[in-house]
Amino acid sequence: IGKLLLAAGADMERDDRQEEWFLPIHNAVANGASALAATMLEHMPDAIHCTTGDGRSPLHVLSLCDDAGDRMATLEVLLRTRRTADGAGTCAPNLGFSEPFFGNTALHAAAKDGHSEVVIRLLEAGAPVNCLNEAGRTPLEEAKAELQLLSEENAPQTAVRRSRLESTVEMMEIAVVGYM
Repeated sequence: IGKLLLAAGADMERDDRQEEWFLPIHNAVANGASALAATMLEHMPDAIHCTTGDGRSPLHVLSLCDDAGDRMATLEVLLRTRRTADGAGTCAPNLGFSEPFFGNTALHAAAKDGHSEVVIRLLEAGAPVNCLNEAGRTPLEEAKAELQLLSEENAPQTAVRRSRLESTVEMMEIAVVGYM
């Protein structure tokens, strides 16, 4: 269906007119629709650099995907290098891109949400580990700050998130040393 829509002239740069101004690629990524995201990026490789109304890339909104399997399948699609539309070069995601409001990279976003599997894969792909956000924190420090915030709130509904963050922090403390 995605190929048919694109062939019929579907606009890849039209936002959804919702609060966050997502483009079609952002909606596909946030919902873990990896096959649709792949189709879109084959049609328009530069869409990997498109941002939401608040400046987040497709890699940033990946953390909104609830299903770990879908999240990882979509991540692999996003990390793939593609030929540009004119065939003259290649197009790959910018792993060091920081969104403009908080200065978070995709690694910051994944770490803060406790998606350790995404963190590992981003590190393997070369995401910068020492990039500072607007708060002056690295991705590891951002995950620790989020964990501290959850510990202070002591809310029962955060138990799963707290556990995910603890695992992510532990894994990052080990992994970051290897990438320095």
